Amino acid sequence: MVALVTVFFMPELIELIGTRILVNSSFVKKVFWNAMENREKTGEKRGDFIDSLLQLKHGKQNPNYKTWHFREKLFRQELSDFKRKIL
Repeated sequence: MVALVTVFFMPELIELIGTRILVNSSFVKKVFWNAMENREKTGEKRGDFIDSLLQLKHGKQNPNYKTWHFREKLFRQELSDFKRKIL
C-alpha cells in the first residue's frame, strides 16, 4: 500500500530512494506462487500472464525448465516487470 501511495503521490521520491525499499520481494514472491499454485489446483482460466506460465509449465518443453531455477527465473522476470510498471 505504501508503494502504491508513493508511486501516485510522490513519484520523485522513488527516484531518490529507488524501488528496492518499496517492493518487499518475499511478499510479492509469496503472492505470485500462491496464485500459481491456486490456479494449477482449481484449473481456473483468466487469460493472463499466470495462465501463460502454466501453459508453458505443462506444455511440451525441455524438462530442465521444470526445476527450481526455472521457478526463480520466472519470479525474477515477474518482479522486474512489476518494478518497471510502478515507475
